[in-house]
Amino acid sequence: MMQPQPGDIGFAYTTGVMGRLIRLGERLRFKRGSEWNHQFIVSDEVDVDGVPFIIQATIHGVTSDARLDSVALGGRYVTIPPPDACDRHELLVFAKRQVGVEYGIGTILAIALDIVTWDWFPAFRGARKNSWICSALVNEAMRFSGWLHDYVNIYTVTPQDGWNALQ
Repeated sequence: MMQPQPGDIGFAYTTGVMGRLIRLGERLRFKRGSEWNHQFIVSDEVDVDGVPFIIQATIHGVTSDARLDSVALGGRYVTIPPPDACDRHELLVFAKRQVGVEYGIGTILAIALDIVTWDWFPAFRGARKNSWICSALVNEAMRFSGWLHDYVNIYTVTPQDGWNALQ
């Protein structure tokens, strides 16, 4: 297994309540489960032990102070290089600029409504501005850094969708 590099894209299967709810949503939406329920970016910053930090959107907002080895306690994670079209420096610049942005209940509810309604139905995303979900943050950072994927709505992309797009 290769050592994670700054700008690598991470996927996690977590065992907490939020992870279980995301996988339940996947099952309801697609009639199948998902392997991954969280997405993050490996930072270019490390702790005193040399363990990389990650940039991620959590219920506490966008953070950059969690160690890579803490992302999936009791679960598992994997990191992969971003697409060749991505400029890793720009990917990290974008992600770091988002640190501190909220992830609120309004966002969660709006996203849930968007996921269970049809693509042509008016999006509820505007219910909470200046907020991110994990997969939208990561996929938007990749877009900012040069990779374009034909997602219909970045806020209905799940971590599993992100994984599938990179395979």
